[in-house]
Amino acid sequence: METTHKQIVLGILAHVDSGKTTLSEAMLYRSGAIRKLGRVDHKDAFLDTDTLEKARGITIFSKQALLTAGSTDITLLDTPGHVDFSTETERTLQVLDYAVLVVSGTDGVQSHTETLWRLLRRYHVPTFVFVNKMDRTGANFFKVVEDMRKKLKVNATPLEIPIGAEADFIGLVDILEMKAIKFNGDNGENPLPIDIPADMMDLAKKYHDELVEKVADFDDEIAMRFLDGEDIPAEELRPIIRKAVLAGKLVPAFCGSAFKNKGVQSLLDAVADYLPSPVDIWETVGHNPYNMDEEVRVHCGDDQPFTALAFKIATDPYVGKLFFF
Repeated sequence: METTHKQIVLGILAHVDSGKTTLSEAMLYRSGAIRKLGRVDHKDAFLDTDTLEKARGITIFSKQALLTAGSTDITLLDTPGHVDFSTETERTLQVLDYAVLVVSGTDGVQSHTETLWRLLRRYHVPTFVFVNKMDRTGANFFKVVEDMRKKLKVNATPLEIPIGAEADFIGLVDILEMKAIKFNGDNGENPLPIDIPADMMDLAKKYHDELVEKVADFDDEIAMRFLDGEDIPAEELRPIIRKAVLAGKLVPAFCGSAFKNKGVQSLLDAVADYLPSPVDIWETVGHNPYNMDEEVRVHCGDDQPFTALAFKIATDPYVGKLFFF
């Protein structure tokens, strides 16, 4: 876990009806940012504030909320999932440090999922994948990961695998740490540490070795130790995973049920563990507002001159015109 304090902007993206707003709601609830877990179908979700959104049960405008995960302050941006509102999503992508792409565990990669992935690559946004609805009939985490590899040509790599699926989705195995948790409570909101089930040990080892092998591609020393058959500690692998995620070479895959608040805490922990501070990125390309053809290299840091992008303008009936920077 990182000990330094970080501030990041994290976007949640998905094909419509994949549970994106439900995941955003669960992350806010899990972090203590809100006290009551709202639901889209009950029209009381914290982020669906517009009357039209409540009536239709979909996100139309990108929304902002603040939460804290470990030592990381997160500005969470929930984006529209419907293709008709792609422009709203795309302008939000310009200001994201990182993104979580939500994919339905029952439907897999859908048409708009492919569009969102192309946009994430265009704007060079490091991305996690969260396979949602693992408690639904027909959910298959491994099929979805394979679906992403084939259709999106993405290096989707599980950092956890589910214990069971559909009605029998009862826990997760942390592939990096080789530890397991079982969901406890009415909705599984209290994960309890358990031993990896005996009938899953071979599968867990298979995915652990696959993860280490992929991490070894980014570090020669780790590669040599892996080839020598050495057991490499998780704390040595985690910084390399962060480096690979930042470079867009590795896309960690997580799973859960946002509706039942299962797997949300491990996703929040991963955000704190693997997503670097914007200072680690250090440099981005902007444009001179007085000469838009002139590119300007902009550095990130508290000691750097203020620079911002006005990515959204909205009109509020009570406040007036709002500019989002």
